[in-house]
Amino acid sequence: MDLSGRKKQLWLSALVGTWALGIVYVFWFFMFKDLRVFAEEPDSFARFSQAVAEQVSEQIPLQGKSTQLVIMWDTACSCSRFSEDHVNDIIDTYGPSGVEFVVAAPNKDTLAPVTSTFPNVTDAITVEGISGISSPSAVIIDDSGNVLYSGPFSDGALCNADGDTPVEIMLDEINEKDSVSPWLNISSFGCYCDWPQ
Repeated sequence: MDLSGRKKQLWLSALVGTWALGIVYVFWFFMFKDLRVFAEEPDSFARFSQAVAEQVSEQIPLQGKSTQLVIMWDTACSCSRFSEDHVNDIIDTYGPSGVEFVVAAPNKDTLAPVTSTFPNVTDAITVEGISGISSPSAVIIDDSGNVLYSGPFSDGALCNADGDTPVEIMLDEINEKDSVSPWLNISSFGCYCDWPQ
């Protein structure tokens, strides 16, 4: 192989290598850049403390009749696409047992897309001016207005319905009328975004 042929081969190899690295970066950027730990530690971006959950619950129009699951949902969050099917499965599974579903959006402009994503919710509200919320996440409030759970829908990079996620376990305990202890802010690794301010 002559010198010009080697230069072409090296140049082509460098081009293919750069292209491959670019594809890996783009894949990471769109799929995994928002992976983080969902916890209450101050240095964690994904968090939802009990105090924040109580602030959210104060903005919910409580019916006083049944358990409510508040779906914290930001349509602009790239992580939302991983949880959409799981959340709809939870609504379909627990709606007939009397659980009411309230979807919370960061502002009025996002209410329409959120309610079209979850057509079977009981109500849709905006939650503004509260920092420390991560999306997508859930808040479960009992019929007395007590926060029983705040945190992620499931553990893992991709949200999936397997029947033993924290939200499903809590709703099962409530439905079975067991003694339900608050289960706030579990530590989890997954895809979450900070709530827009």
